[in-house]
Amino acid sequence: MKQVDKLIKAVSAYLEPIGEKERTIELKNELLQQETLLHEKNLETMTEFVKSLNLKAKPKERIVNLNDVKLVWITEQHYLIRKEGEFKSEKTTIKIEGKQFSFFFDTSQLTEKSRVYRAFISMKIKNIKKTSRQVQVHILLNCNPVNNNFNLNDFIDSLSKALNLKTSPIKKAINSYWNRNEIEYFIPKNPKEFLQEQFNYWKYKQFISNRNNFGIFVQLGDIIINFLIDILHHELNRWLKIKPILETHFVITLDRILEIGGMKLLMELSETEGWKMQMQEWMELGFISEPISLKTEILPKPIQFLPLDTKYFNFSFSEIINEKIIDGWLIFSENFQALNFLLPLFKEKVKAIYIDPPFNLGGQNRYKYKTNYKNSTWITLLENRLSIAKHFLQKDGSIFVRCDHNGNMLVRLLMDQIFSPDNFRNEIQIKRIVKKGFNAKRYPVANDSLFFYSKSNNHYFNPFRKKLTKPKKPYWHDMTSMNLSISGGKAKKIFGAKISPPKGRGWTFSQKKIDELEKQEKIRIRCPCGYIHRKGTWKGCPECGLNNPKVDYLIEERKDFPIDSNWTDIQGYTSSWGFQTENSEELLERVILTSTKPHEYVMDFFAGSGTTIAVAHKLKRKWIGIEIGDHFWTVILPRMKKVLFFDPKGISSYENVKENYNANKAGGCFKYIWIQPFEQNKCDPRTKKSNKIK
Repeated sequence: MKQVDKLIKAVSAYLEPIGEKERTIELKNELLQQETLLHEKNLETMTEFVKSLNLKAKPKERIVNLNDVKLVWITEQHYLIRKEGEFKSEKTTIKIEGKQFSFFFDTSQLTEKSRVYRAFISMKIKNIKKTSRQVQVHILLNCNPVNNNFNLNDFIDSLSKALNLKTSPIKKAINSYWNRNEIEYFIPKNPKEFLQEQFNYWKYKQFISNRNNFGIFVQLGDIIINFLIDILHHELNRWLKIKPILETHFVITLDRILEIGGMKLLMELSETEGWKMQMQEWMELGFISEPISLKTEILPKPIQFLPLDTKYFNFSFSEIINEKIIDGWLIFSENFQALNFLLPLFKEKVKAIYIDPPFNLGGQNRYKYKTNYKNSTWITLLENRLSIAKHFLQKDGSIFVRCDHNGNMLVRLLMDQIFSPDNFRNEIQIKRIVKKGFNAKRYPVANDSLFFYSKSNNHYFNPFRKKLTKPKKPYWHDMTSMNLSISGGKAKKIFGAKISPPKGRGWTFSQKKIDELEKQEKIRIRCPCGYIHRKGTWKGCPECGLNNPKVDYLIEERKDFPIDSNWTDIQGYTSSWGFQTENSEELLERVILTSTKPHEYVMDFFAGSGTTIAVAHKLKRKWIGIEIGDHFWTVILPRMKKVLFFDPKGISSYENVKENYNANKAGGCFKYIWIQPFEQNKCDPRTKKSNKIK
């Protein structure tokens, strides 16, 4: 029956994103056995219903503010599934100006492990064969996770010139292949509840228009719904399943190896082939200018802080490197998968989280990561991850989320929803890089927002104090404020007299604090006539006879001052590491010193250029960084190796930092892990790593 085929086609399209298209054969066989249900009208209606469930369709915008605190969006009860896909050899044929062009995408050079990440993939023209009627283009795909400067638009331009054609048709052909390897779709957190709810809406419509066959229609719907529920549950379980490890390595400085393995181990390592590769890396990173040899048991500075990458050596370092000497964890993975992976180990062990997620910039996509999200997609992306991240925080922990004007209203409501409005601490203003001299009909955007929330009311907070260029001399200040709390606004005992504050104001300090200030001679009464009272009982002014006291307290000489929520005195972005949206080290210093103590964990699961973890290491905190993309290998990993050796940039020259982090006090050890991507159902056969954290 044609209508059965149409229904099967609709179901197949619905399942296509999750790779379950072939399962529809089971459904078709079951339907054909149910002849009493195959009413043409019912089949047509069910086809339309299934089409309305299309997972690949962009969600309609439905973001509203309910009761000023609740954020509701159409995919609120969904997970956003992000698949980079698996590049496969494929042939695409198109007609341009009456001539047939065949593009053969050759993936024979890609390994099983590398082909799933677009960030590693590059293309080059292998050859072009032309005849009078046909042009065959052989495109070879390569993978280079360490040094990949491939730009898809540049490749399309070069191919257009080679074929002497306009860019647009070539772009369409190349992008068609490229974009099939990046898929985003939604899976309901509760498939049964979601599908049943959608079907119920549909049933009400059909009951009015098709009462005669309503019972049969419901039976047909149940078959389809149950079929889809089973498949979605399977996909949901795959998404939530903790993924195994593909590779684990350590980066450890030579002084640490000397501590745990002695000079004997160091000498053994220096005699291997891996040592030559390691020295080559040290020279490329600028740590040494020529090969070194280990001749004495004392490692001279700065050689002792050379970071050794265990990937070069055939030695089981995990047997001698214990948890106590690991300063940080660096994870190469899609961050939702990485958070699920790490949660069993770090639940309620992280003191502070800082994230600078990709801003939802609409069509602007000029960064190394995706920014062209719909609001509802972007919020789902954040909700999925923040809901897990909350469980990493200690009870006295805090989280900081950076965003711009495109998303700040959404982030504030989402954070209220996950962390509670009661745990909102501050909206901090951060300085952007402002571009001058253009003719836009608006003021340039100068600030970003940094939302600061705690996990509970009892959170750790250390006010950040900024040094003054020169000390501020002592001065007297009025002891009233606008804070009319329970104690404010009421009379207090000052120099033995009950004195009320001026109307509409309250005393700044409690009675206990006022008594202390009296003993320390840091409080006074000032009469409008000029008389100053510092000791003894106040009985009115002895000079003018009035009883109209003004109360001041002494602010002593200050060499620093506590900052407020305006952080525009420092740069929010820098460009020290060639990354477009690189957070400044000054910014992260404030965040980390405000919210953590030494040796506590700091996490960033949108690590970007690695500023958060670099600053955490310099400030002697432990850290966890998560990132995916080629900049993991080209920016973050080299940067952290330089931090271990000693990185003089950023906050390293600050007095409070260089006491504990300098050319003579560097070094360390971190673990970096490559987690199996969602696209791979089975572990890489060459590694055979388990999903246990070692």
